[in-house]
Amino acid sequence: MPPHPLSPASQGEDHPLGGPGFQGRHYDCCSDHPNLQPNLSRCHSVRVASGCWMLYELPNYSGLQYFLHRSYYADHQQWMGLSDRVRSCCLIPHASSRRLRIYDPEDYRGQMVEITEDCSCLHDRFHLSEIHSFNVLEGSWVLY
Repeated sequence: MPPHPLSPASQGEDHPLGGPGFQGRHYDCCSDHPNLQPNLSRCHSVRVASGCWMLYELPNYSGLQYFLHRSYYADHQQWMGLSDRVRSCCLIPHASSRRLRIYDPEDYRGQMVEITEDCSCLHDRFHLSEIHSFNVLEGSWVLY
């Protein structure tokens, strides 16, 4: 059986979403889940064994969202969570190629910049005053 990509570990077992410090009840995730509430009332700790995940405060991938990469998160504050509520999650797929078009005005008009790699500050690099629309052509992107 393959390892669970989203899980906290305790004594060699996989425990994905669970109590503080990876103790107590746990729930294993290896795919997207639109509603974790029937399986997990609170989420204090997470171990991301592989890949990148987006956790959501509410069911159906809504509410506050938290981007997690491979690591141990012993407390919800380590992933900057405002509470211990996690109601849905999704795996961010890895893509071999990435392309994103960013537009200054709305409706994909006007000045456009195409990005194919990570960028720590879009404003400094491309001198865009604001970003009003974007188009994901390839891959998965997280914008802050």
